[in-house]
Amino acid sequence: LGGDIADFPLLVKYIDAGDKLSIQVHPAKTEKWYVVDCDEDSWLIYGQEGDYTEADLRAALDCGKLEDKLTKVHIKPGECYFIPTGLTHAIGGGILIAEIQENSNITYRVYDYDRRQDDGSLRELHTDRAFTVMKKFTEDEIQKLRFSVPCHAPVMMKNYSGTSGLLASCDKFTTRRFDFSGELTLTADEHFLHIMCVDGAGTLSGEPIKAGDSYFVPAGTGEVTLRSDSRLTILESFCL
Repeated sequence: LGGDIADFPLLVKYIDAGDKLSIQVHPAKTEKWYVVDCDEDSWLIYGQEGDYTEADLRAALDCGKLEDKLTKVHIKPGECYFIPTGLTHAIGGGILIAEIQENSNITYRVYDYDRRQDDGSLRELHTDRAFTVMKKFTEDEIQKLRFSVPCHAPVMMKNYSGTSGLLASCDKFTTRRFDFSGELTLTADEHFLHIMCVDGAGTLSGEPIKAGDSYFVPAGTGEVTLRSDSRLTILESFCL
């Protein structure tokens, strides 16, 4: 890539949550979750359930009932959740998520279910800092942030059978999903591409690609072509 990886605009990862993860909020990071797979009745925490004051939330936290004030969303594979800076969130257990996010690892942990570490201590919380950035969002506000930048990146399809969709196009990144058989050509000219295969198998410019694989395509590469005779599902991400 050249330069320090800390200067790169995106972090892209798989999160395989065998157990529920801590409730947290980010002071300066936008991210998107794509549900690759999950157990039946799996859930995410996705924002506040109602219009609560900070005092209400602190009181619920003090008595271990913060979850009662937060929105618990039951999920299924193929769903996408956009998480703007300030939205309280958490991943439940039994979920495999593909996460595309702004490159920042600053996380404020609000609550960790009073779990103990190996040495018997509680995990560190960042309660006071978290409450300075926690925000209540309406669904309309989230959608406006999620699709705040037009996407005009070219796509060419040949013998294409399947679906495609814009998952997010904001000032931090753009992500599109393609679920198809046939041929799909994407272009990395003025910006890089990150291609994450979440299901199926095929080739990327002659190289094999299968579920779990991830390819970085540098800016200036030009056209890259994905092919599959059966079915291939990819997430394509880039920064405009």
